[in-house]
Amino acid sequence: MNRRTFLKAALAGATAAALPFPLRAATPSAARLTISTRSLEVNGKAATIYSLVGPDGRPGLTLNAGSDFDVILRNSLAEDTLIHWHGLMPPWSQDGVPGLPMPMLAAGEERSYHFPVGAGGTHWMHAHTLQEQNLLAAPLIVRGAADGIADEQEVVVMLHDFSFKPAAELLAGLRGTGTPVGGAMAAMPGMPGMDQGSMAMGGMDMGDMPGMDHGAMPMAMDLNDIAYDA
Repeated sequence: MNRRTFLKAALAGATAAALPFPLRAATPSAARLTISTRSLEVNGKAATIYSLVGPDGRPGLTLNAGSDFDVILRNSLAEDTLIHWHGLMPPWSQDGVPGLPMPMLAAGEERSYHFPVGAGGTHWMHAHTLQEQNLLAAPLIVRGAADGIADEQEVVVMLHDFSFKPAAELLAGLRGTGTPVGGAMAAMPGMPGMDQGSMAMGGMDMGDMPGMDHGAMPMAMDLNDIAYDA
């Protein structure tokens, strides 16, 4: 059991009595962060992914250290979702993990967040659901005092694995309840019917590779790996 699961179980009774949670009303200067979708091209193929767009029309948020995290989060999707502020230290009721303690945002719903930003740092925000696999994530930059006076051009690059397969299908493959992840499963030593002198991987007999010792087992593929498209 991980920490979040333990806390969720321990606080279940207390939070049931505390609903609805009193959140501070949005201020006139609150930044709007919108959860939506956008299209991009991956390897010449169109893909629809999630997006987290700030008030300036760019992905994510950029804030100043020592200020307040004063944000209105709006769900423009047709499904429930919620965002976790990774790297910040919000009150537990605003942490953004579904059900711990706040419920997910329903379609068309918005919610106000207000807490101290803290020190500067390069953070990110993301969904604590399978939606994160479909790029429901964005930068969360907190600029320190030195950042504001530096004579530098800031460029933020966020890297993310991508698959055209639905996240639920990828998860089923990892659990062994669906199509093997990546389309093929590596044969492991000791499995019934397997030739112990070689390992079939991706349709190729590893024992037939030039320079391979047929009596030795090469490094096995990690069956928790996903063959991402990009």
